Amino acid sequence: MKSRYNFNKYAKMNLLCSKDELRPTLNCIYFDEGNAIASDGHAMLVTPVSEISNLSDEDIEKLNGKLIDGNDYKDLLKFDVIKVESDEIVGIAKTGAETKYLFKD
Repeated sequence: MKSRYNFNKYAKMNLLCSKDELRPTLNCIYFDEGNAIASDGHAMLVTPVSEISNLSDEDIEKLNGKLIDGNDYKDLLKFDVIKVESDEIVGIAKTGAETKYLFKD
C-alpha cells in the first residue's frame, strides 16, 4: 500500500467555506502562492499548504491559482492518497479505484 499522500485529515478548511448558492466562489478553497485560503465572507483562513499536507513542492505549485469546491475538499480527506493533475485532483482508494474532482473556474 502507498504511504499517505494527502491533506491532513484534521485540516478541515471546508468548514469555513460559505454554504450558499449566491456566492459560489466562497464555496471554494483557493490556492495561491503556496497557501490554502477559505472564507465565508465574514472570516478568512490562510494556511500554508505545506503545513496542512504532505504534498510535494511540485504538487503545491500545480495547485497555485486553482479553486476546489469545499465539498470536494471534504471528500478528498477520506482518501489516503491523492494525485494533483493540471485540471483536477484524483482521490485514490485503497482498492485502487480513482475519483476525480475538477478544479472550478
